[in-house]
Amino acid sequence: MDEHMAQLESSAFGEPPSPIMIRIMLGGWGFAMNVEERIEKSFRSLLTRMSYQKITVSAICEDAGIARKTFYVHFTDKEALVAHIFKRDVVMTQSQLRELLPRDYAVENAVMFNVKLYQSVLAEKDFYIRLVGPMRGVDDTFLRVATNIIYEYNLMILDERGTELPAWERDYTAYFFGSSQAMLMQKWISDGMEIPPEKLGELYSRLALGYWRDRNDQAQFPSYK
Repeated sequence: MDEHMAQLESSAFGEPPSPIMIRIMLGGWGFAMNVEERIEKSFRSLLTRMSYQKITVSAICEDAGIARKTFYVHFTDKEALVAHIFKRDVVMTQSQLRELLPRDYAVENAVMFNVKLYQSVLAEKDFYIRLVGPMRGVDDTFLRVATNIIYEYNLMILDERGTELPAWERDYTAYFFGSSQAMLMQKWISDGMEIPPEKLGELYSRLALGYWRDRNDQAQFPSYK
């Protein structure tokens, strides 16, 4: 391990790599970066040099040293790669947190969930500003990605609460909250994330909690003792 770390910190890099870069470089099996990590690393690197719109699958593959067909084994296109990153780093943290909290306090937990959502984006501030900033008003990729993934998450939350909803209402409710979060998040990122995640999460919660409280009153929550 020490030998490998010494190599990573050698003068070939100019300066020691960051902890995040070390994690990416040493990910996968042993010290060999797996293919998805190589693709993501190349995408992130290209994003520091050009806008998302100018990045091509061919450029990602060339930078990662893989064939195009290898890329398509893992992702259908570069938008699917963005979705993979957003779901893993932002929404999956919500799922993990939800498992640790009692379900009977779902409404009370909503503020915490919303704050955590924005904190997770802020943790990758440079990446999302480079990705989303140039998109606003030009490219809907981030809006589609964030809306669809948060929509799927909201469907799961609605089902967990046990409230019987008509299929159309379940669909439109989940989509409303997914799309509104995506729009607010895009504006926040484009504005440079100057508002603290705690304030933005609390604001969104105040705007949204009326509906969730109404659903909470109608739901039959399971007992978690």
